[in-house]
Amino acid sequence: MAPTDRGPVRLVATDLDGTFLSPQGTVTPRAAAAVRRARSAGVEVVPVTARSPWSAARLASEAGMGPFAVCGNGAVTWDLDTGRMVDHVPLPAEVAARVVAAVRAALPGTLFATETIDVLVAEHGLFHPDPDPDAWRVWSRSTTLATDVLQHLVLPVTKLICRHPDRPEDDRFLQDVTAACRSLASVTSTGSGWVEIGAAGVTKAMALERACQRLGIGPSEVVCVGDSLNDLPMLAWAGTPLAVANARPEVLQVASRVLASNQMDGVAELLEEISEMAPLPSASPGR
Repeated sequence: MAPTDRGPVRLVATDLDGTFLSPQGTVTPRAAAAVRRARSAGVEVVPVTARSPWSAARLASEAGMGPFAVCGNGAVTWDLDTGRMVDHVPLPAEVAARVVAAVRAALPGTLFATETIDVLVAEHGLFHPDPDPDAWRVWSRSTTLATDVLQHLVLPVTKLICRHPDRPEDDRFLQDVTAACRSLASVTSTGSGWVEIGAAGVTKAMALERACQRLGIGPSEVVCVGDSLNDLPMLAWAGTPLAVANARPEVLQVASRVLASNQMDGVAELLEEISEMAPLPSASPGR
């Protein structure tokens, strides 16, 4: 079965955790080889992830992805070739503080973390157990534990992360946080019980569209792969929306094709197929 019937594929946008990465959060040898093969055939492979640039760039480099990485659920676009930020739509500190206050008022006991380009500030108990700053350097350059994130909200943040210890697997928590935030921010989820909050209007689709415009690539030339709720906007934008077999039901419903699971290297298999079909690369504007 062809990866897409909508014409030539020029870019594959893939989520990382639960999609491209193995269940252990690693880049498999097959996946890295498939990325390099696809890019050699003229097809860009762009990670679109909730992770920070600090974390995403390391994995993208290991896999040979590029030229951009969309991070923080769309809040940051990172140039993987230069190691520089090309776009950032943060949540202003005063808005973030209002969001935290509103969610706490509606849902007492909710715990928060703030994330910037390379720093994570997490309230005690948000993660179980509390993160070891050294071990958590795979996620951020530095990790700080705090009693109250409001004490650290001085500068804009890429996103807020929140979770309620009494509702660790409750999908309705997302709905409740969304209602509390009203129009102050964009709210999404990366997994049951985990909610992420960014600036109003920020989604993976918004940032991916901007990245593709820089490359002169339209949505009909883009294949997207995802597994969770935060992937739905980019799947709706792309010409060809795909899901891995381990995706949430909501993602499986919108996919035009279901790939093998991330445990079975489904995205690598897709890239191998696209590489077989891709025409020889040629120079063109924006490439």
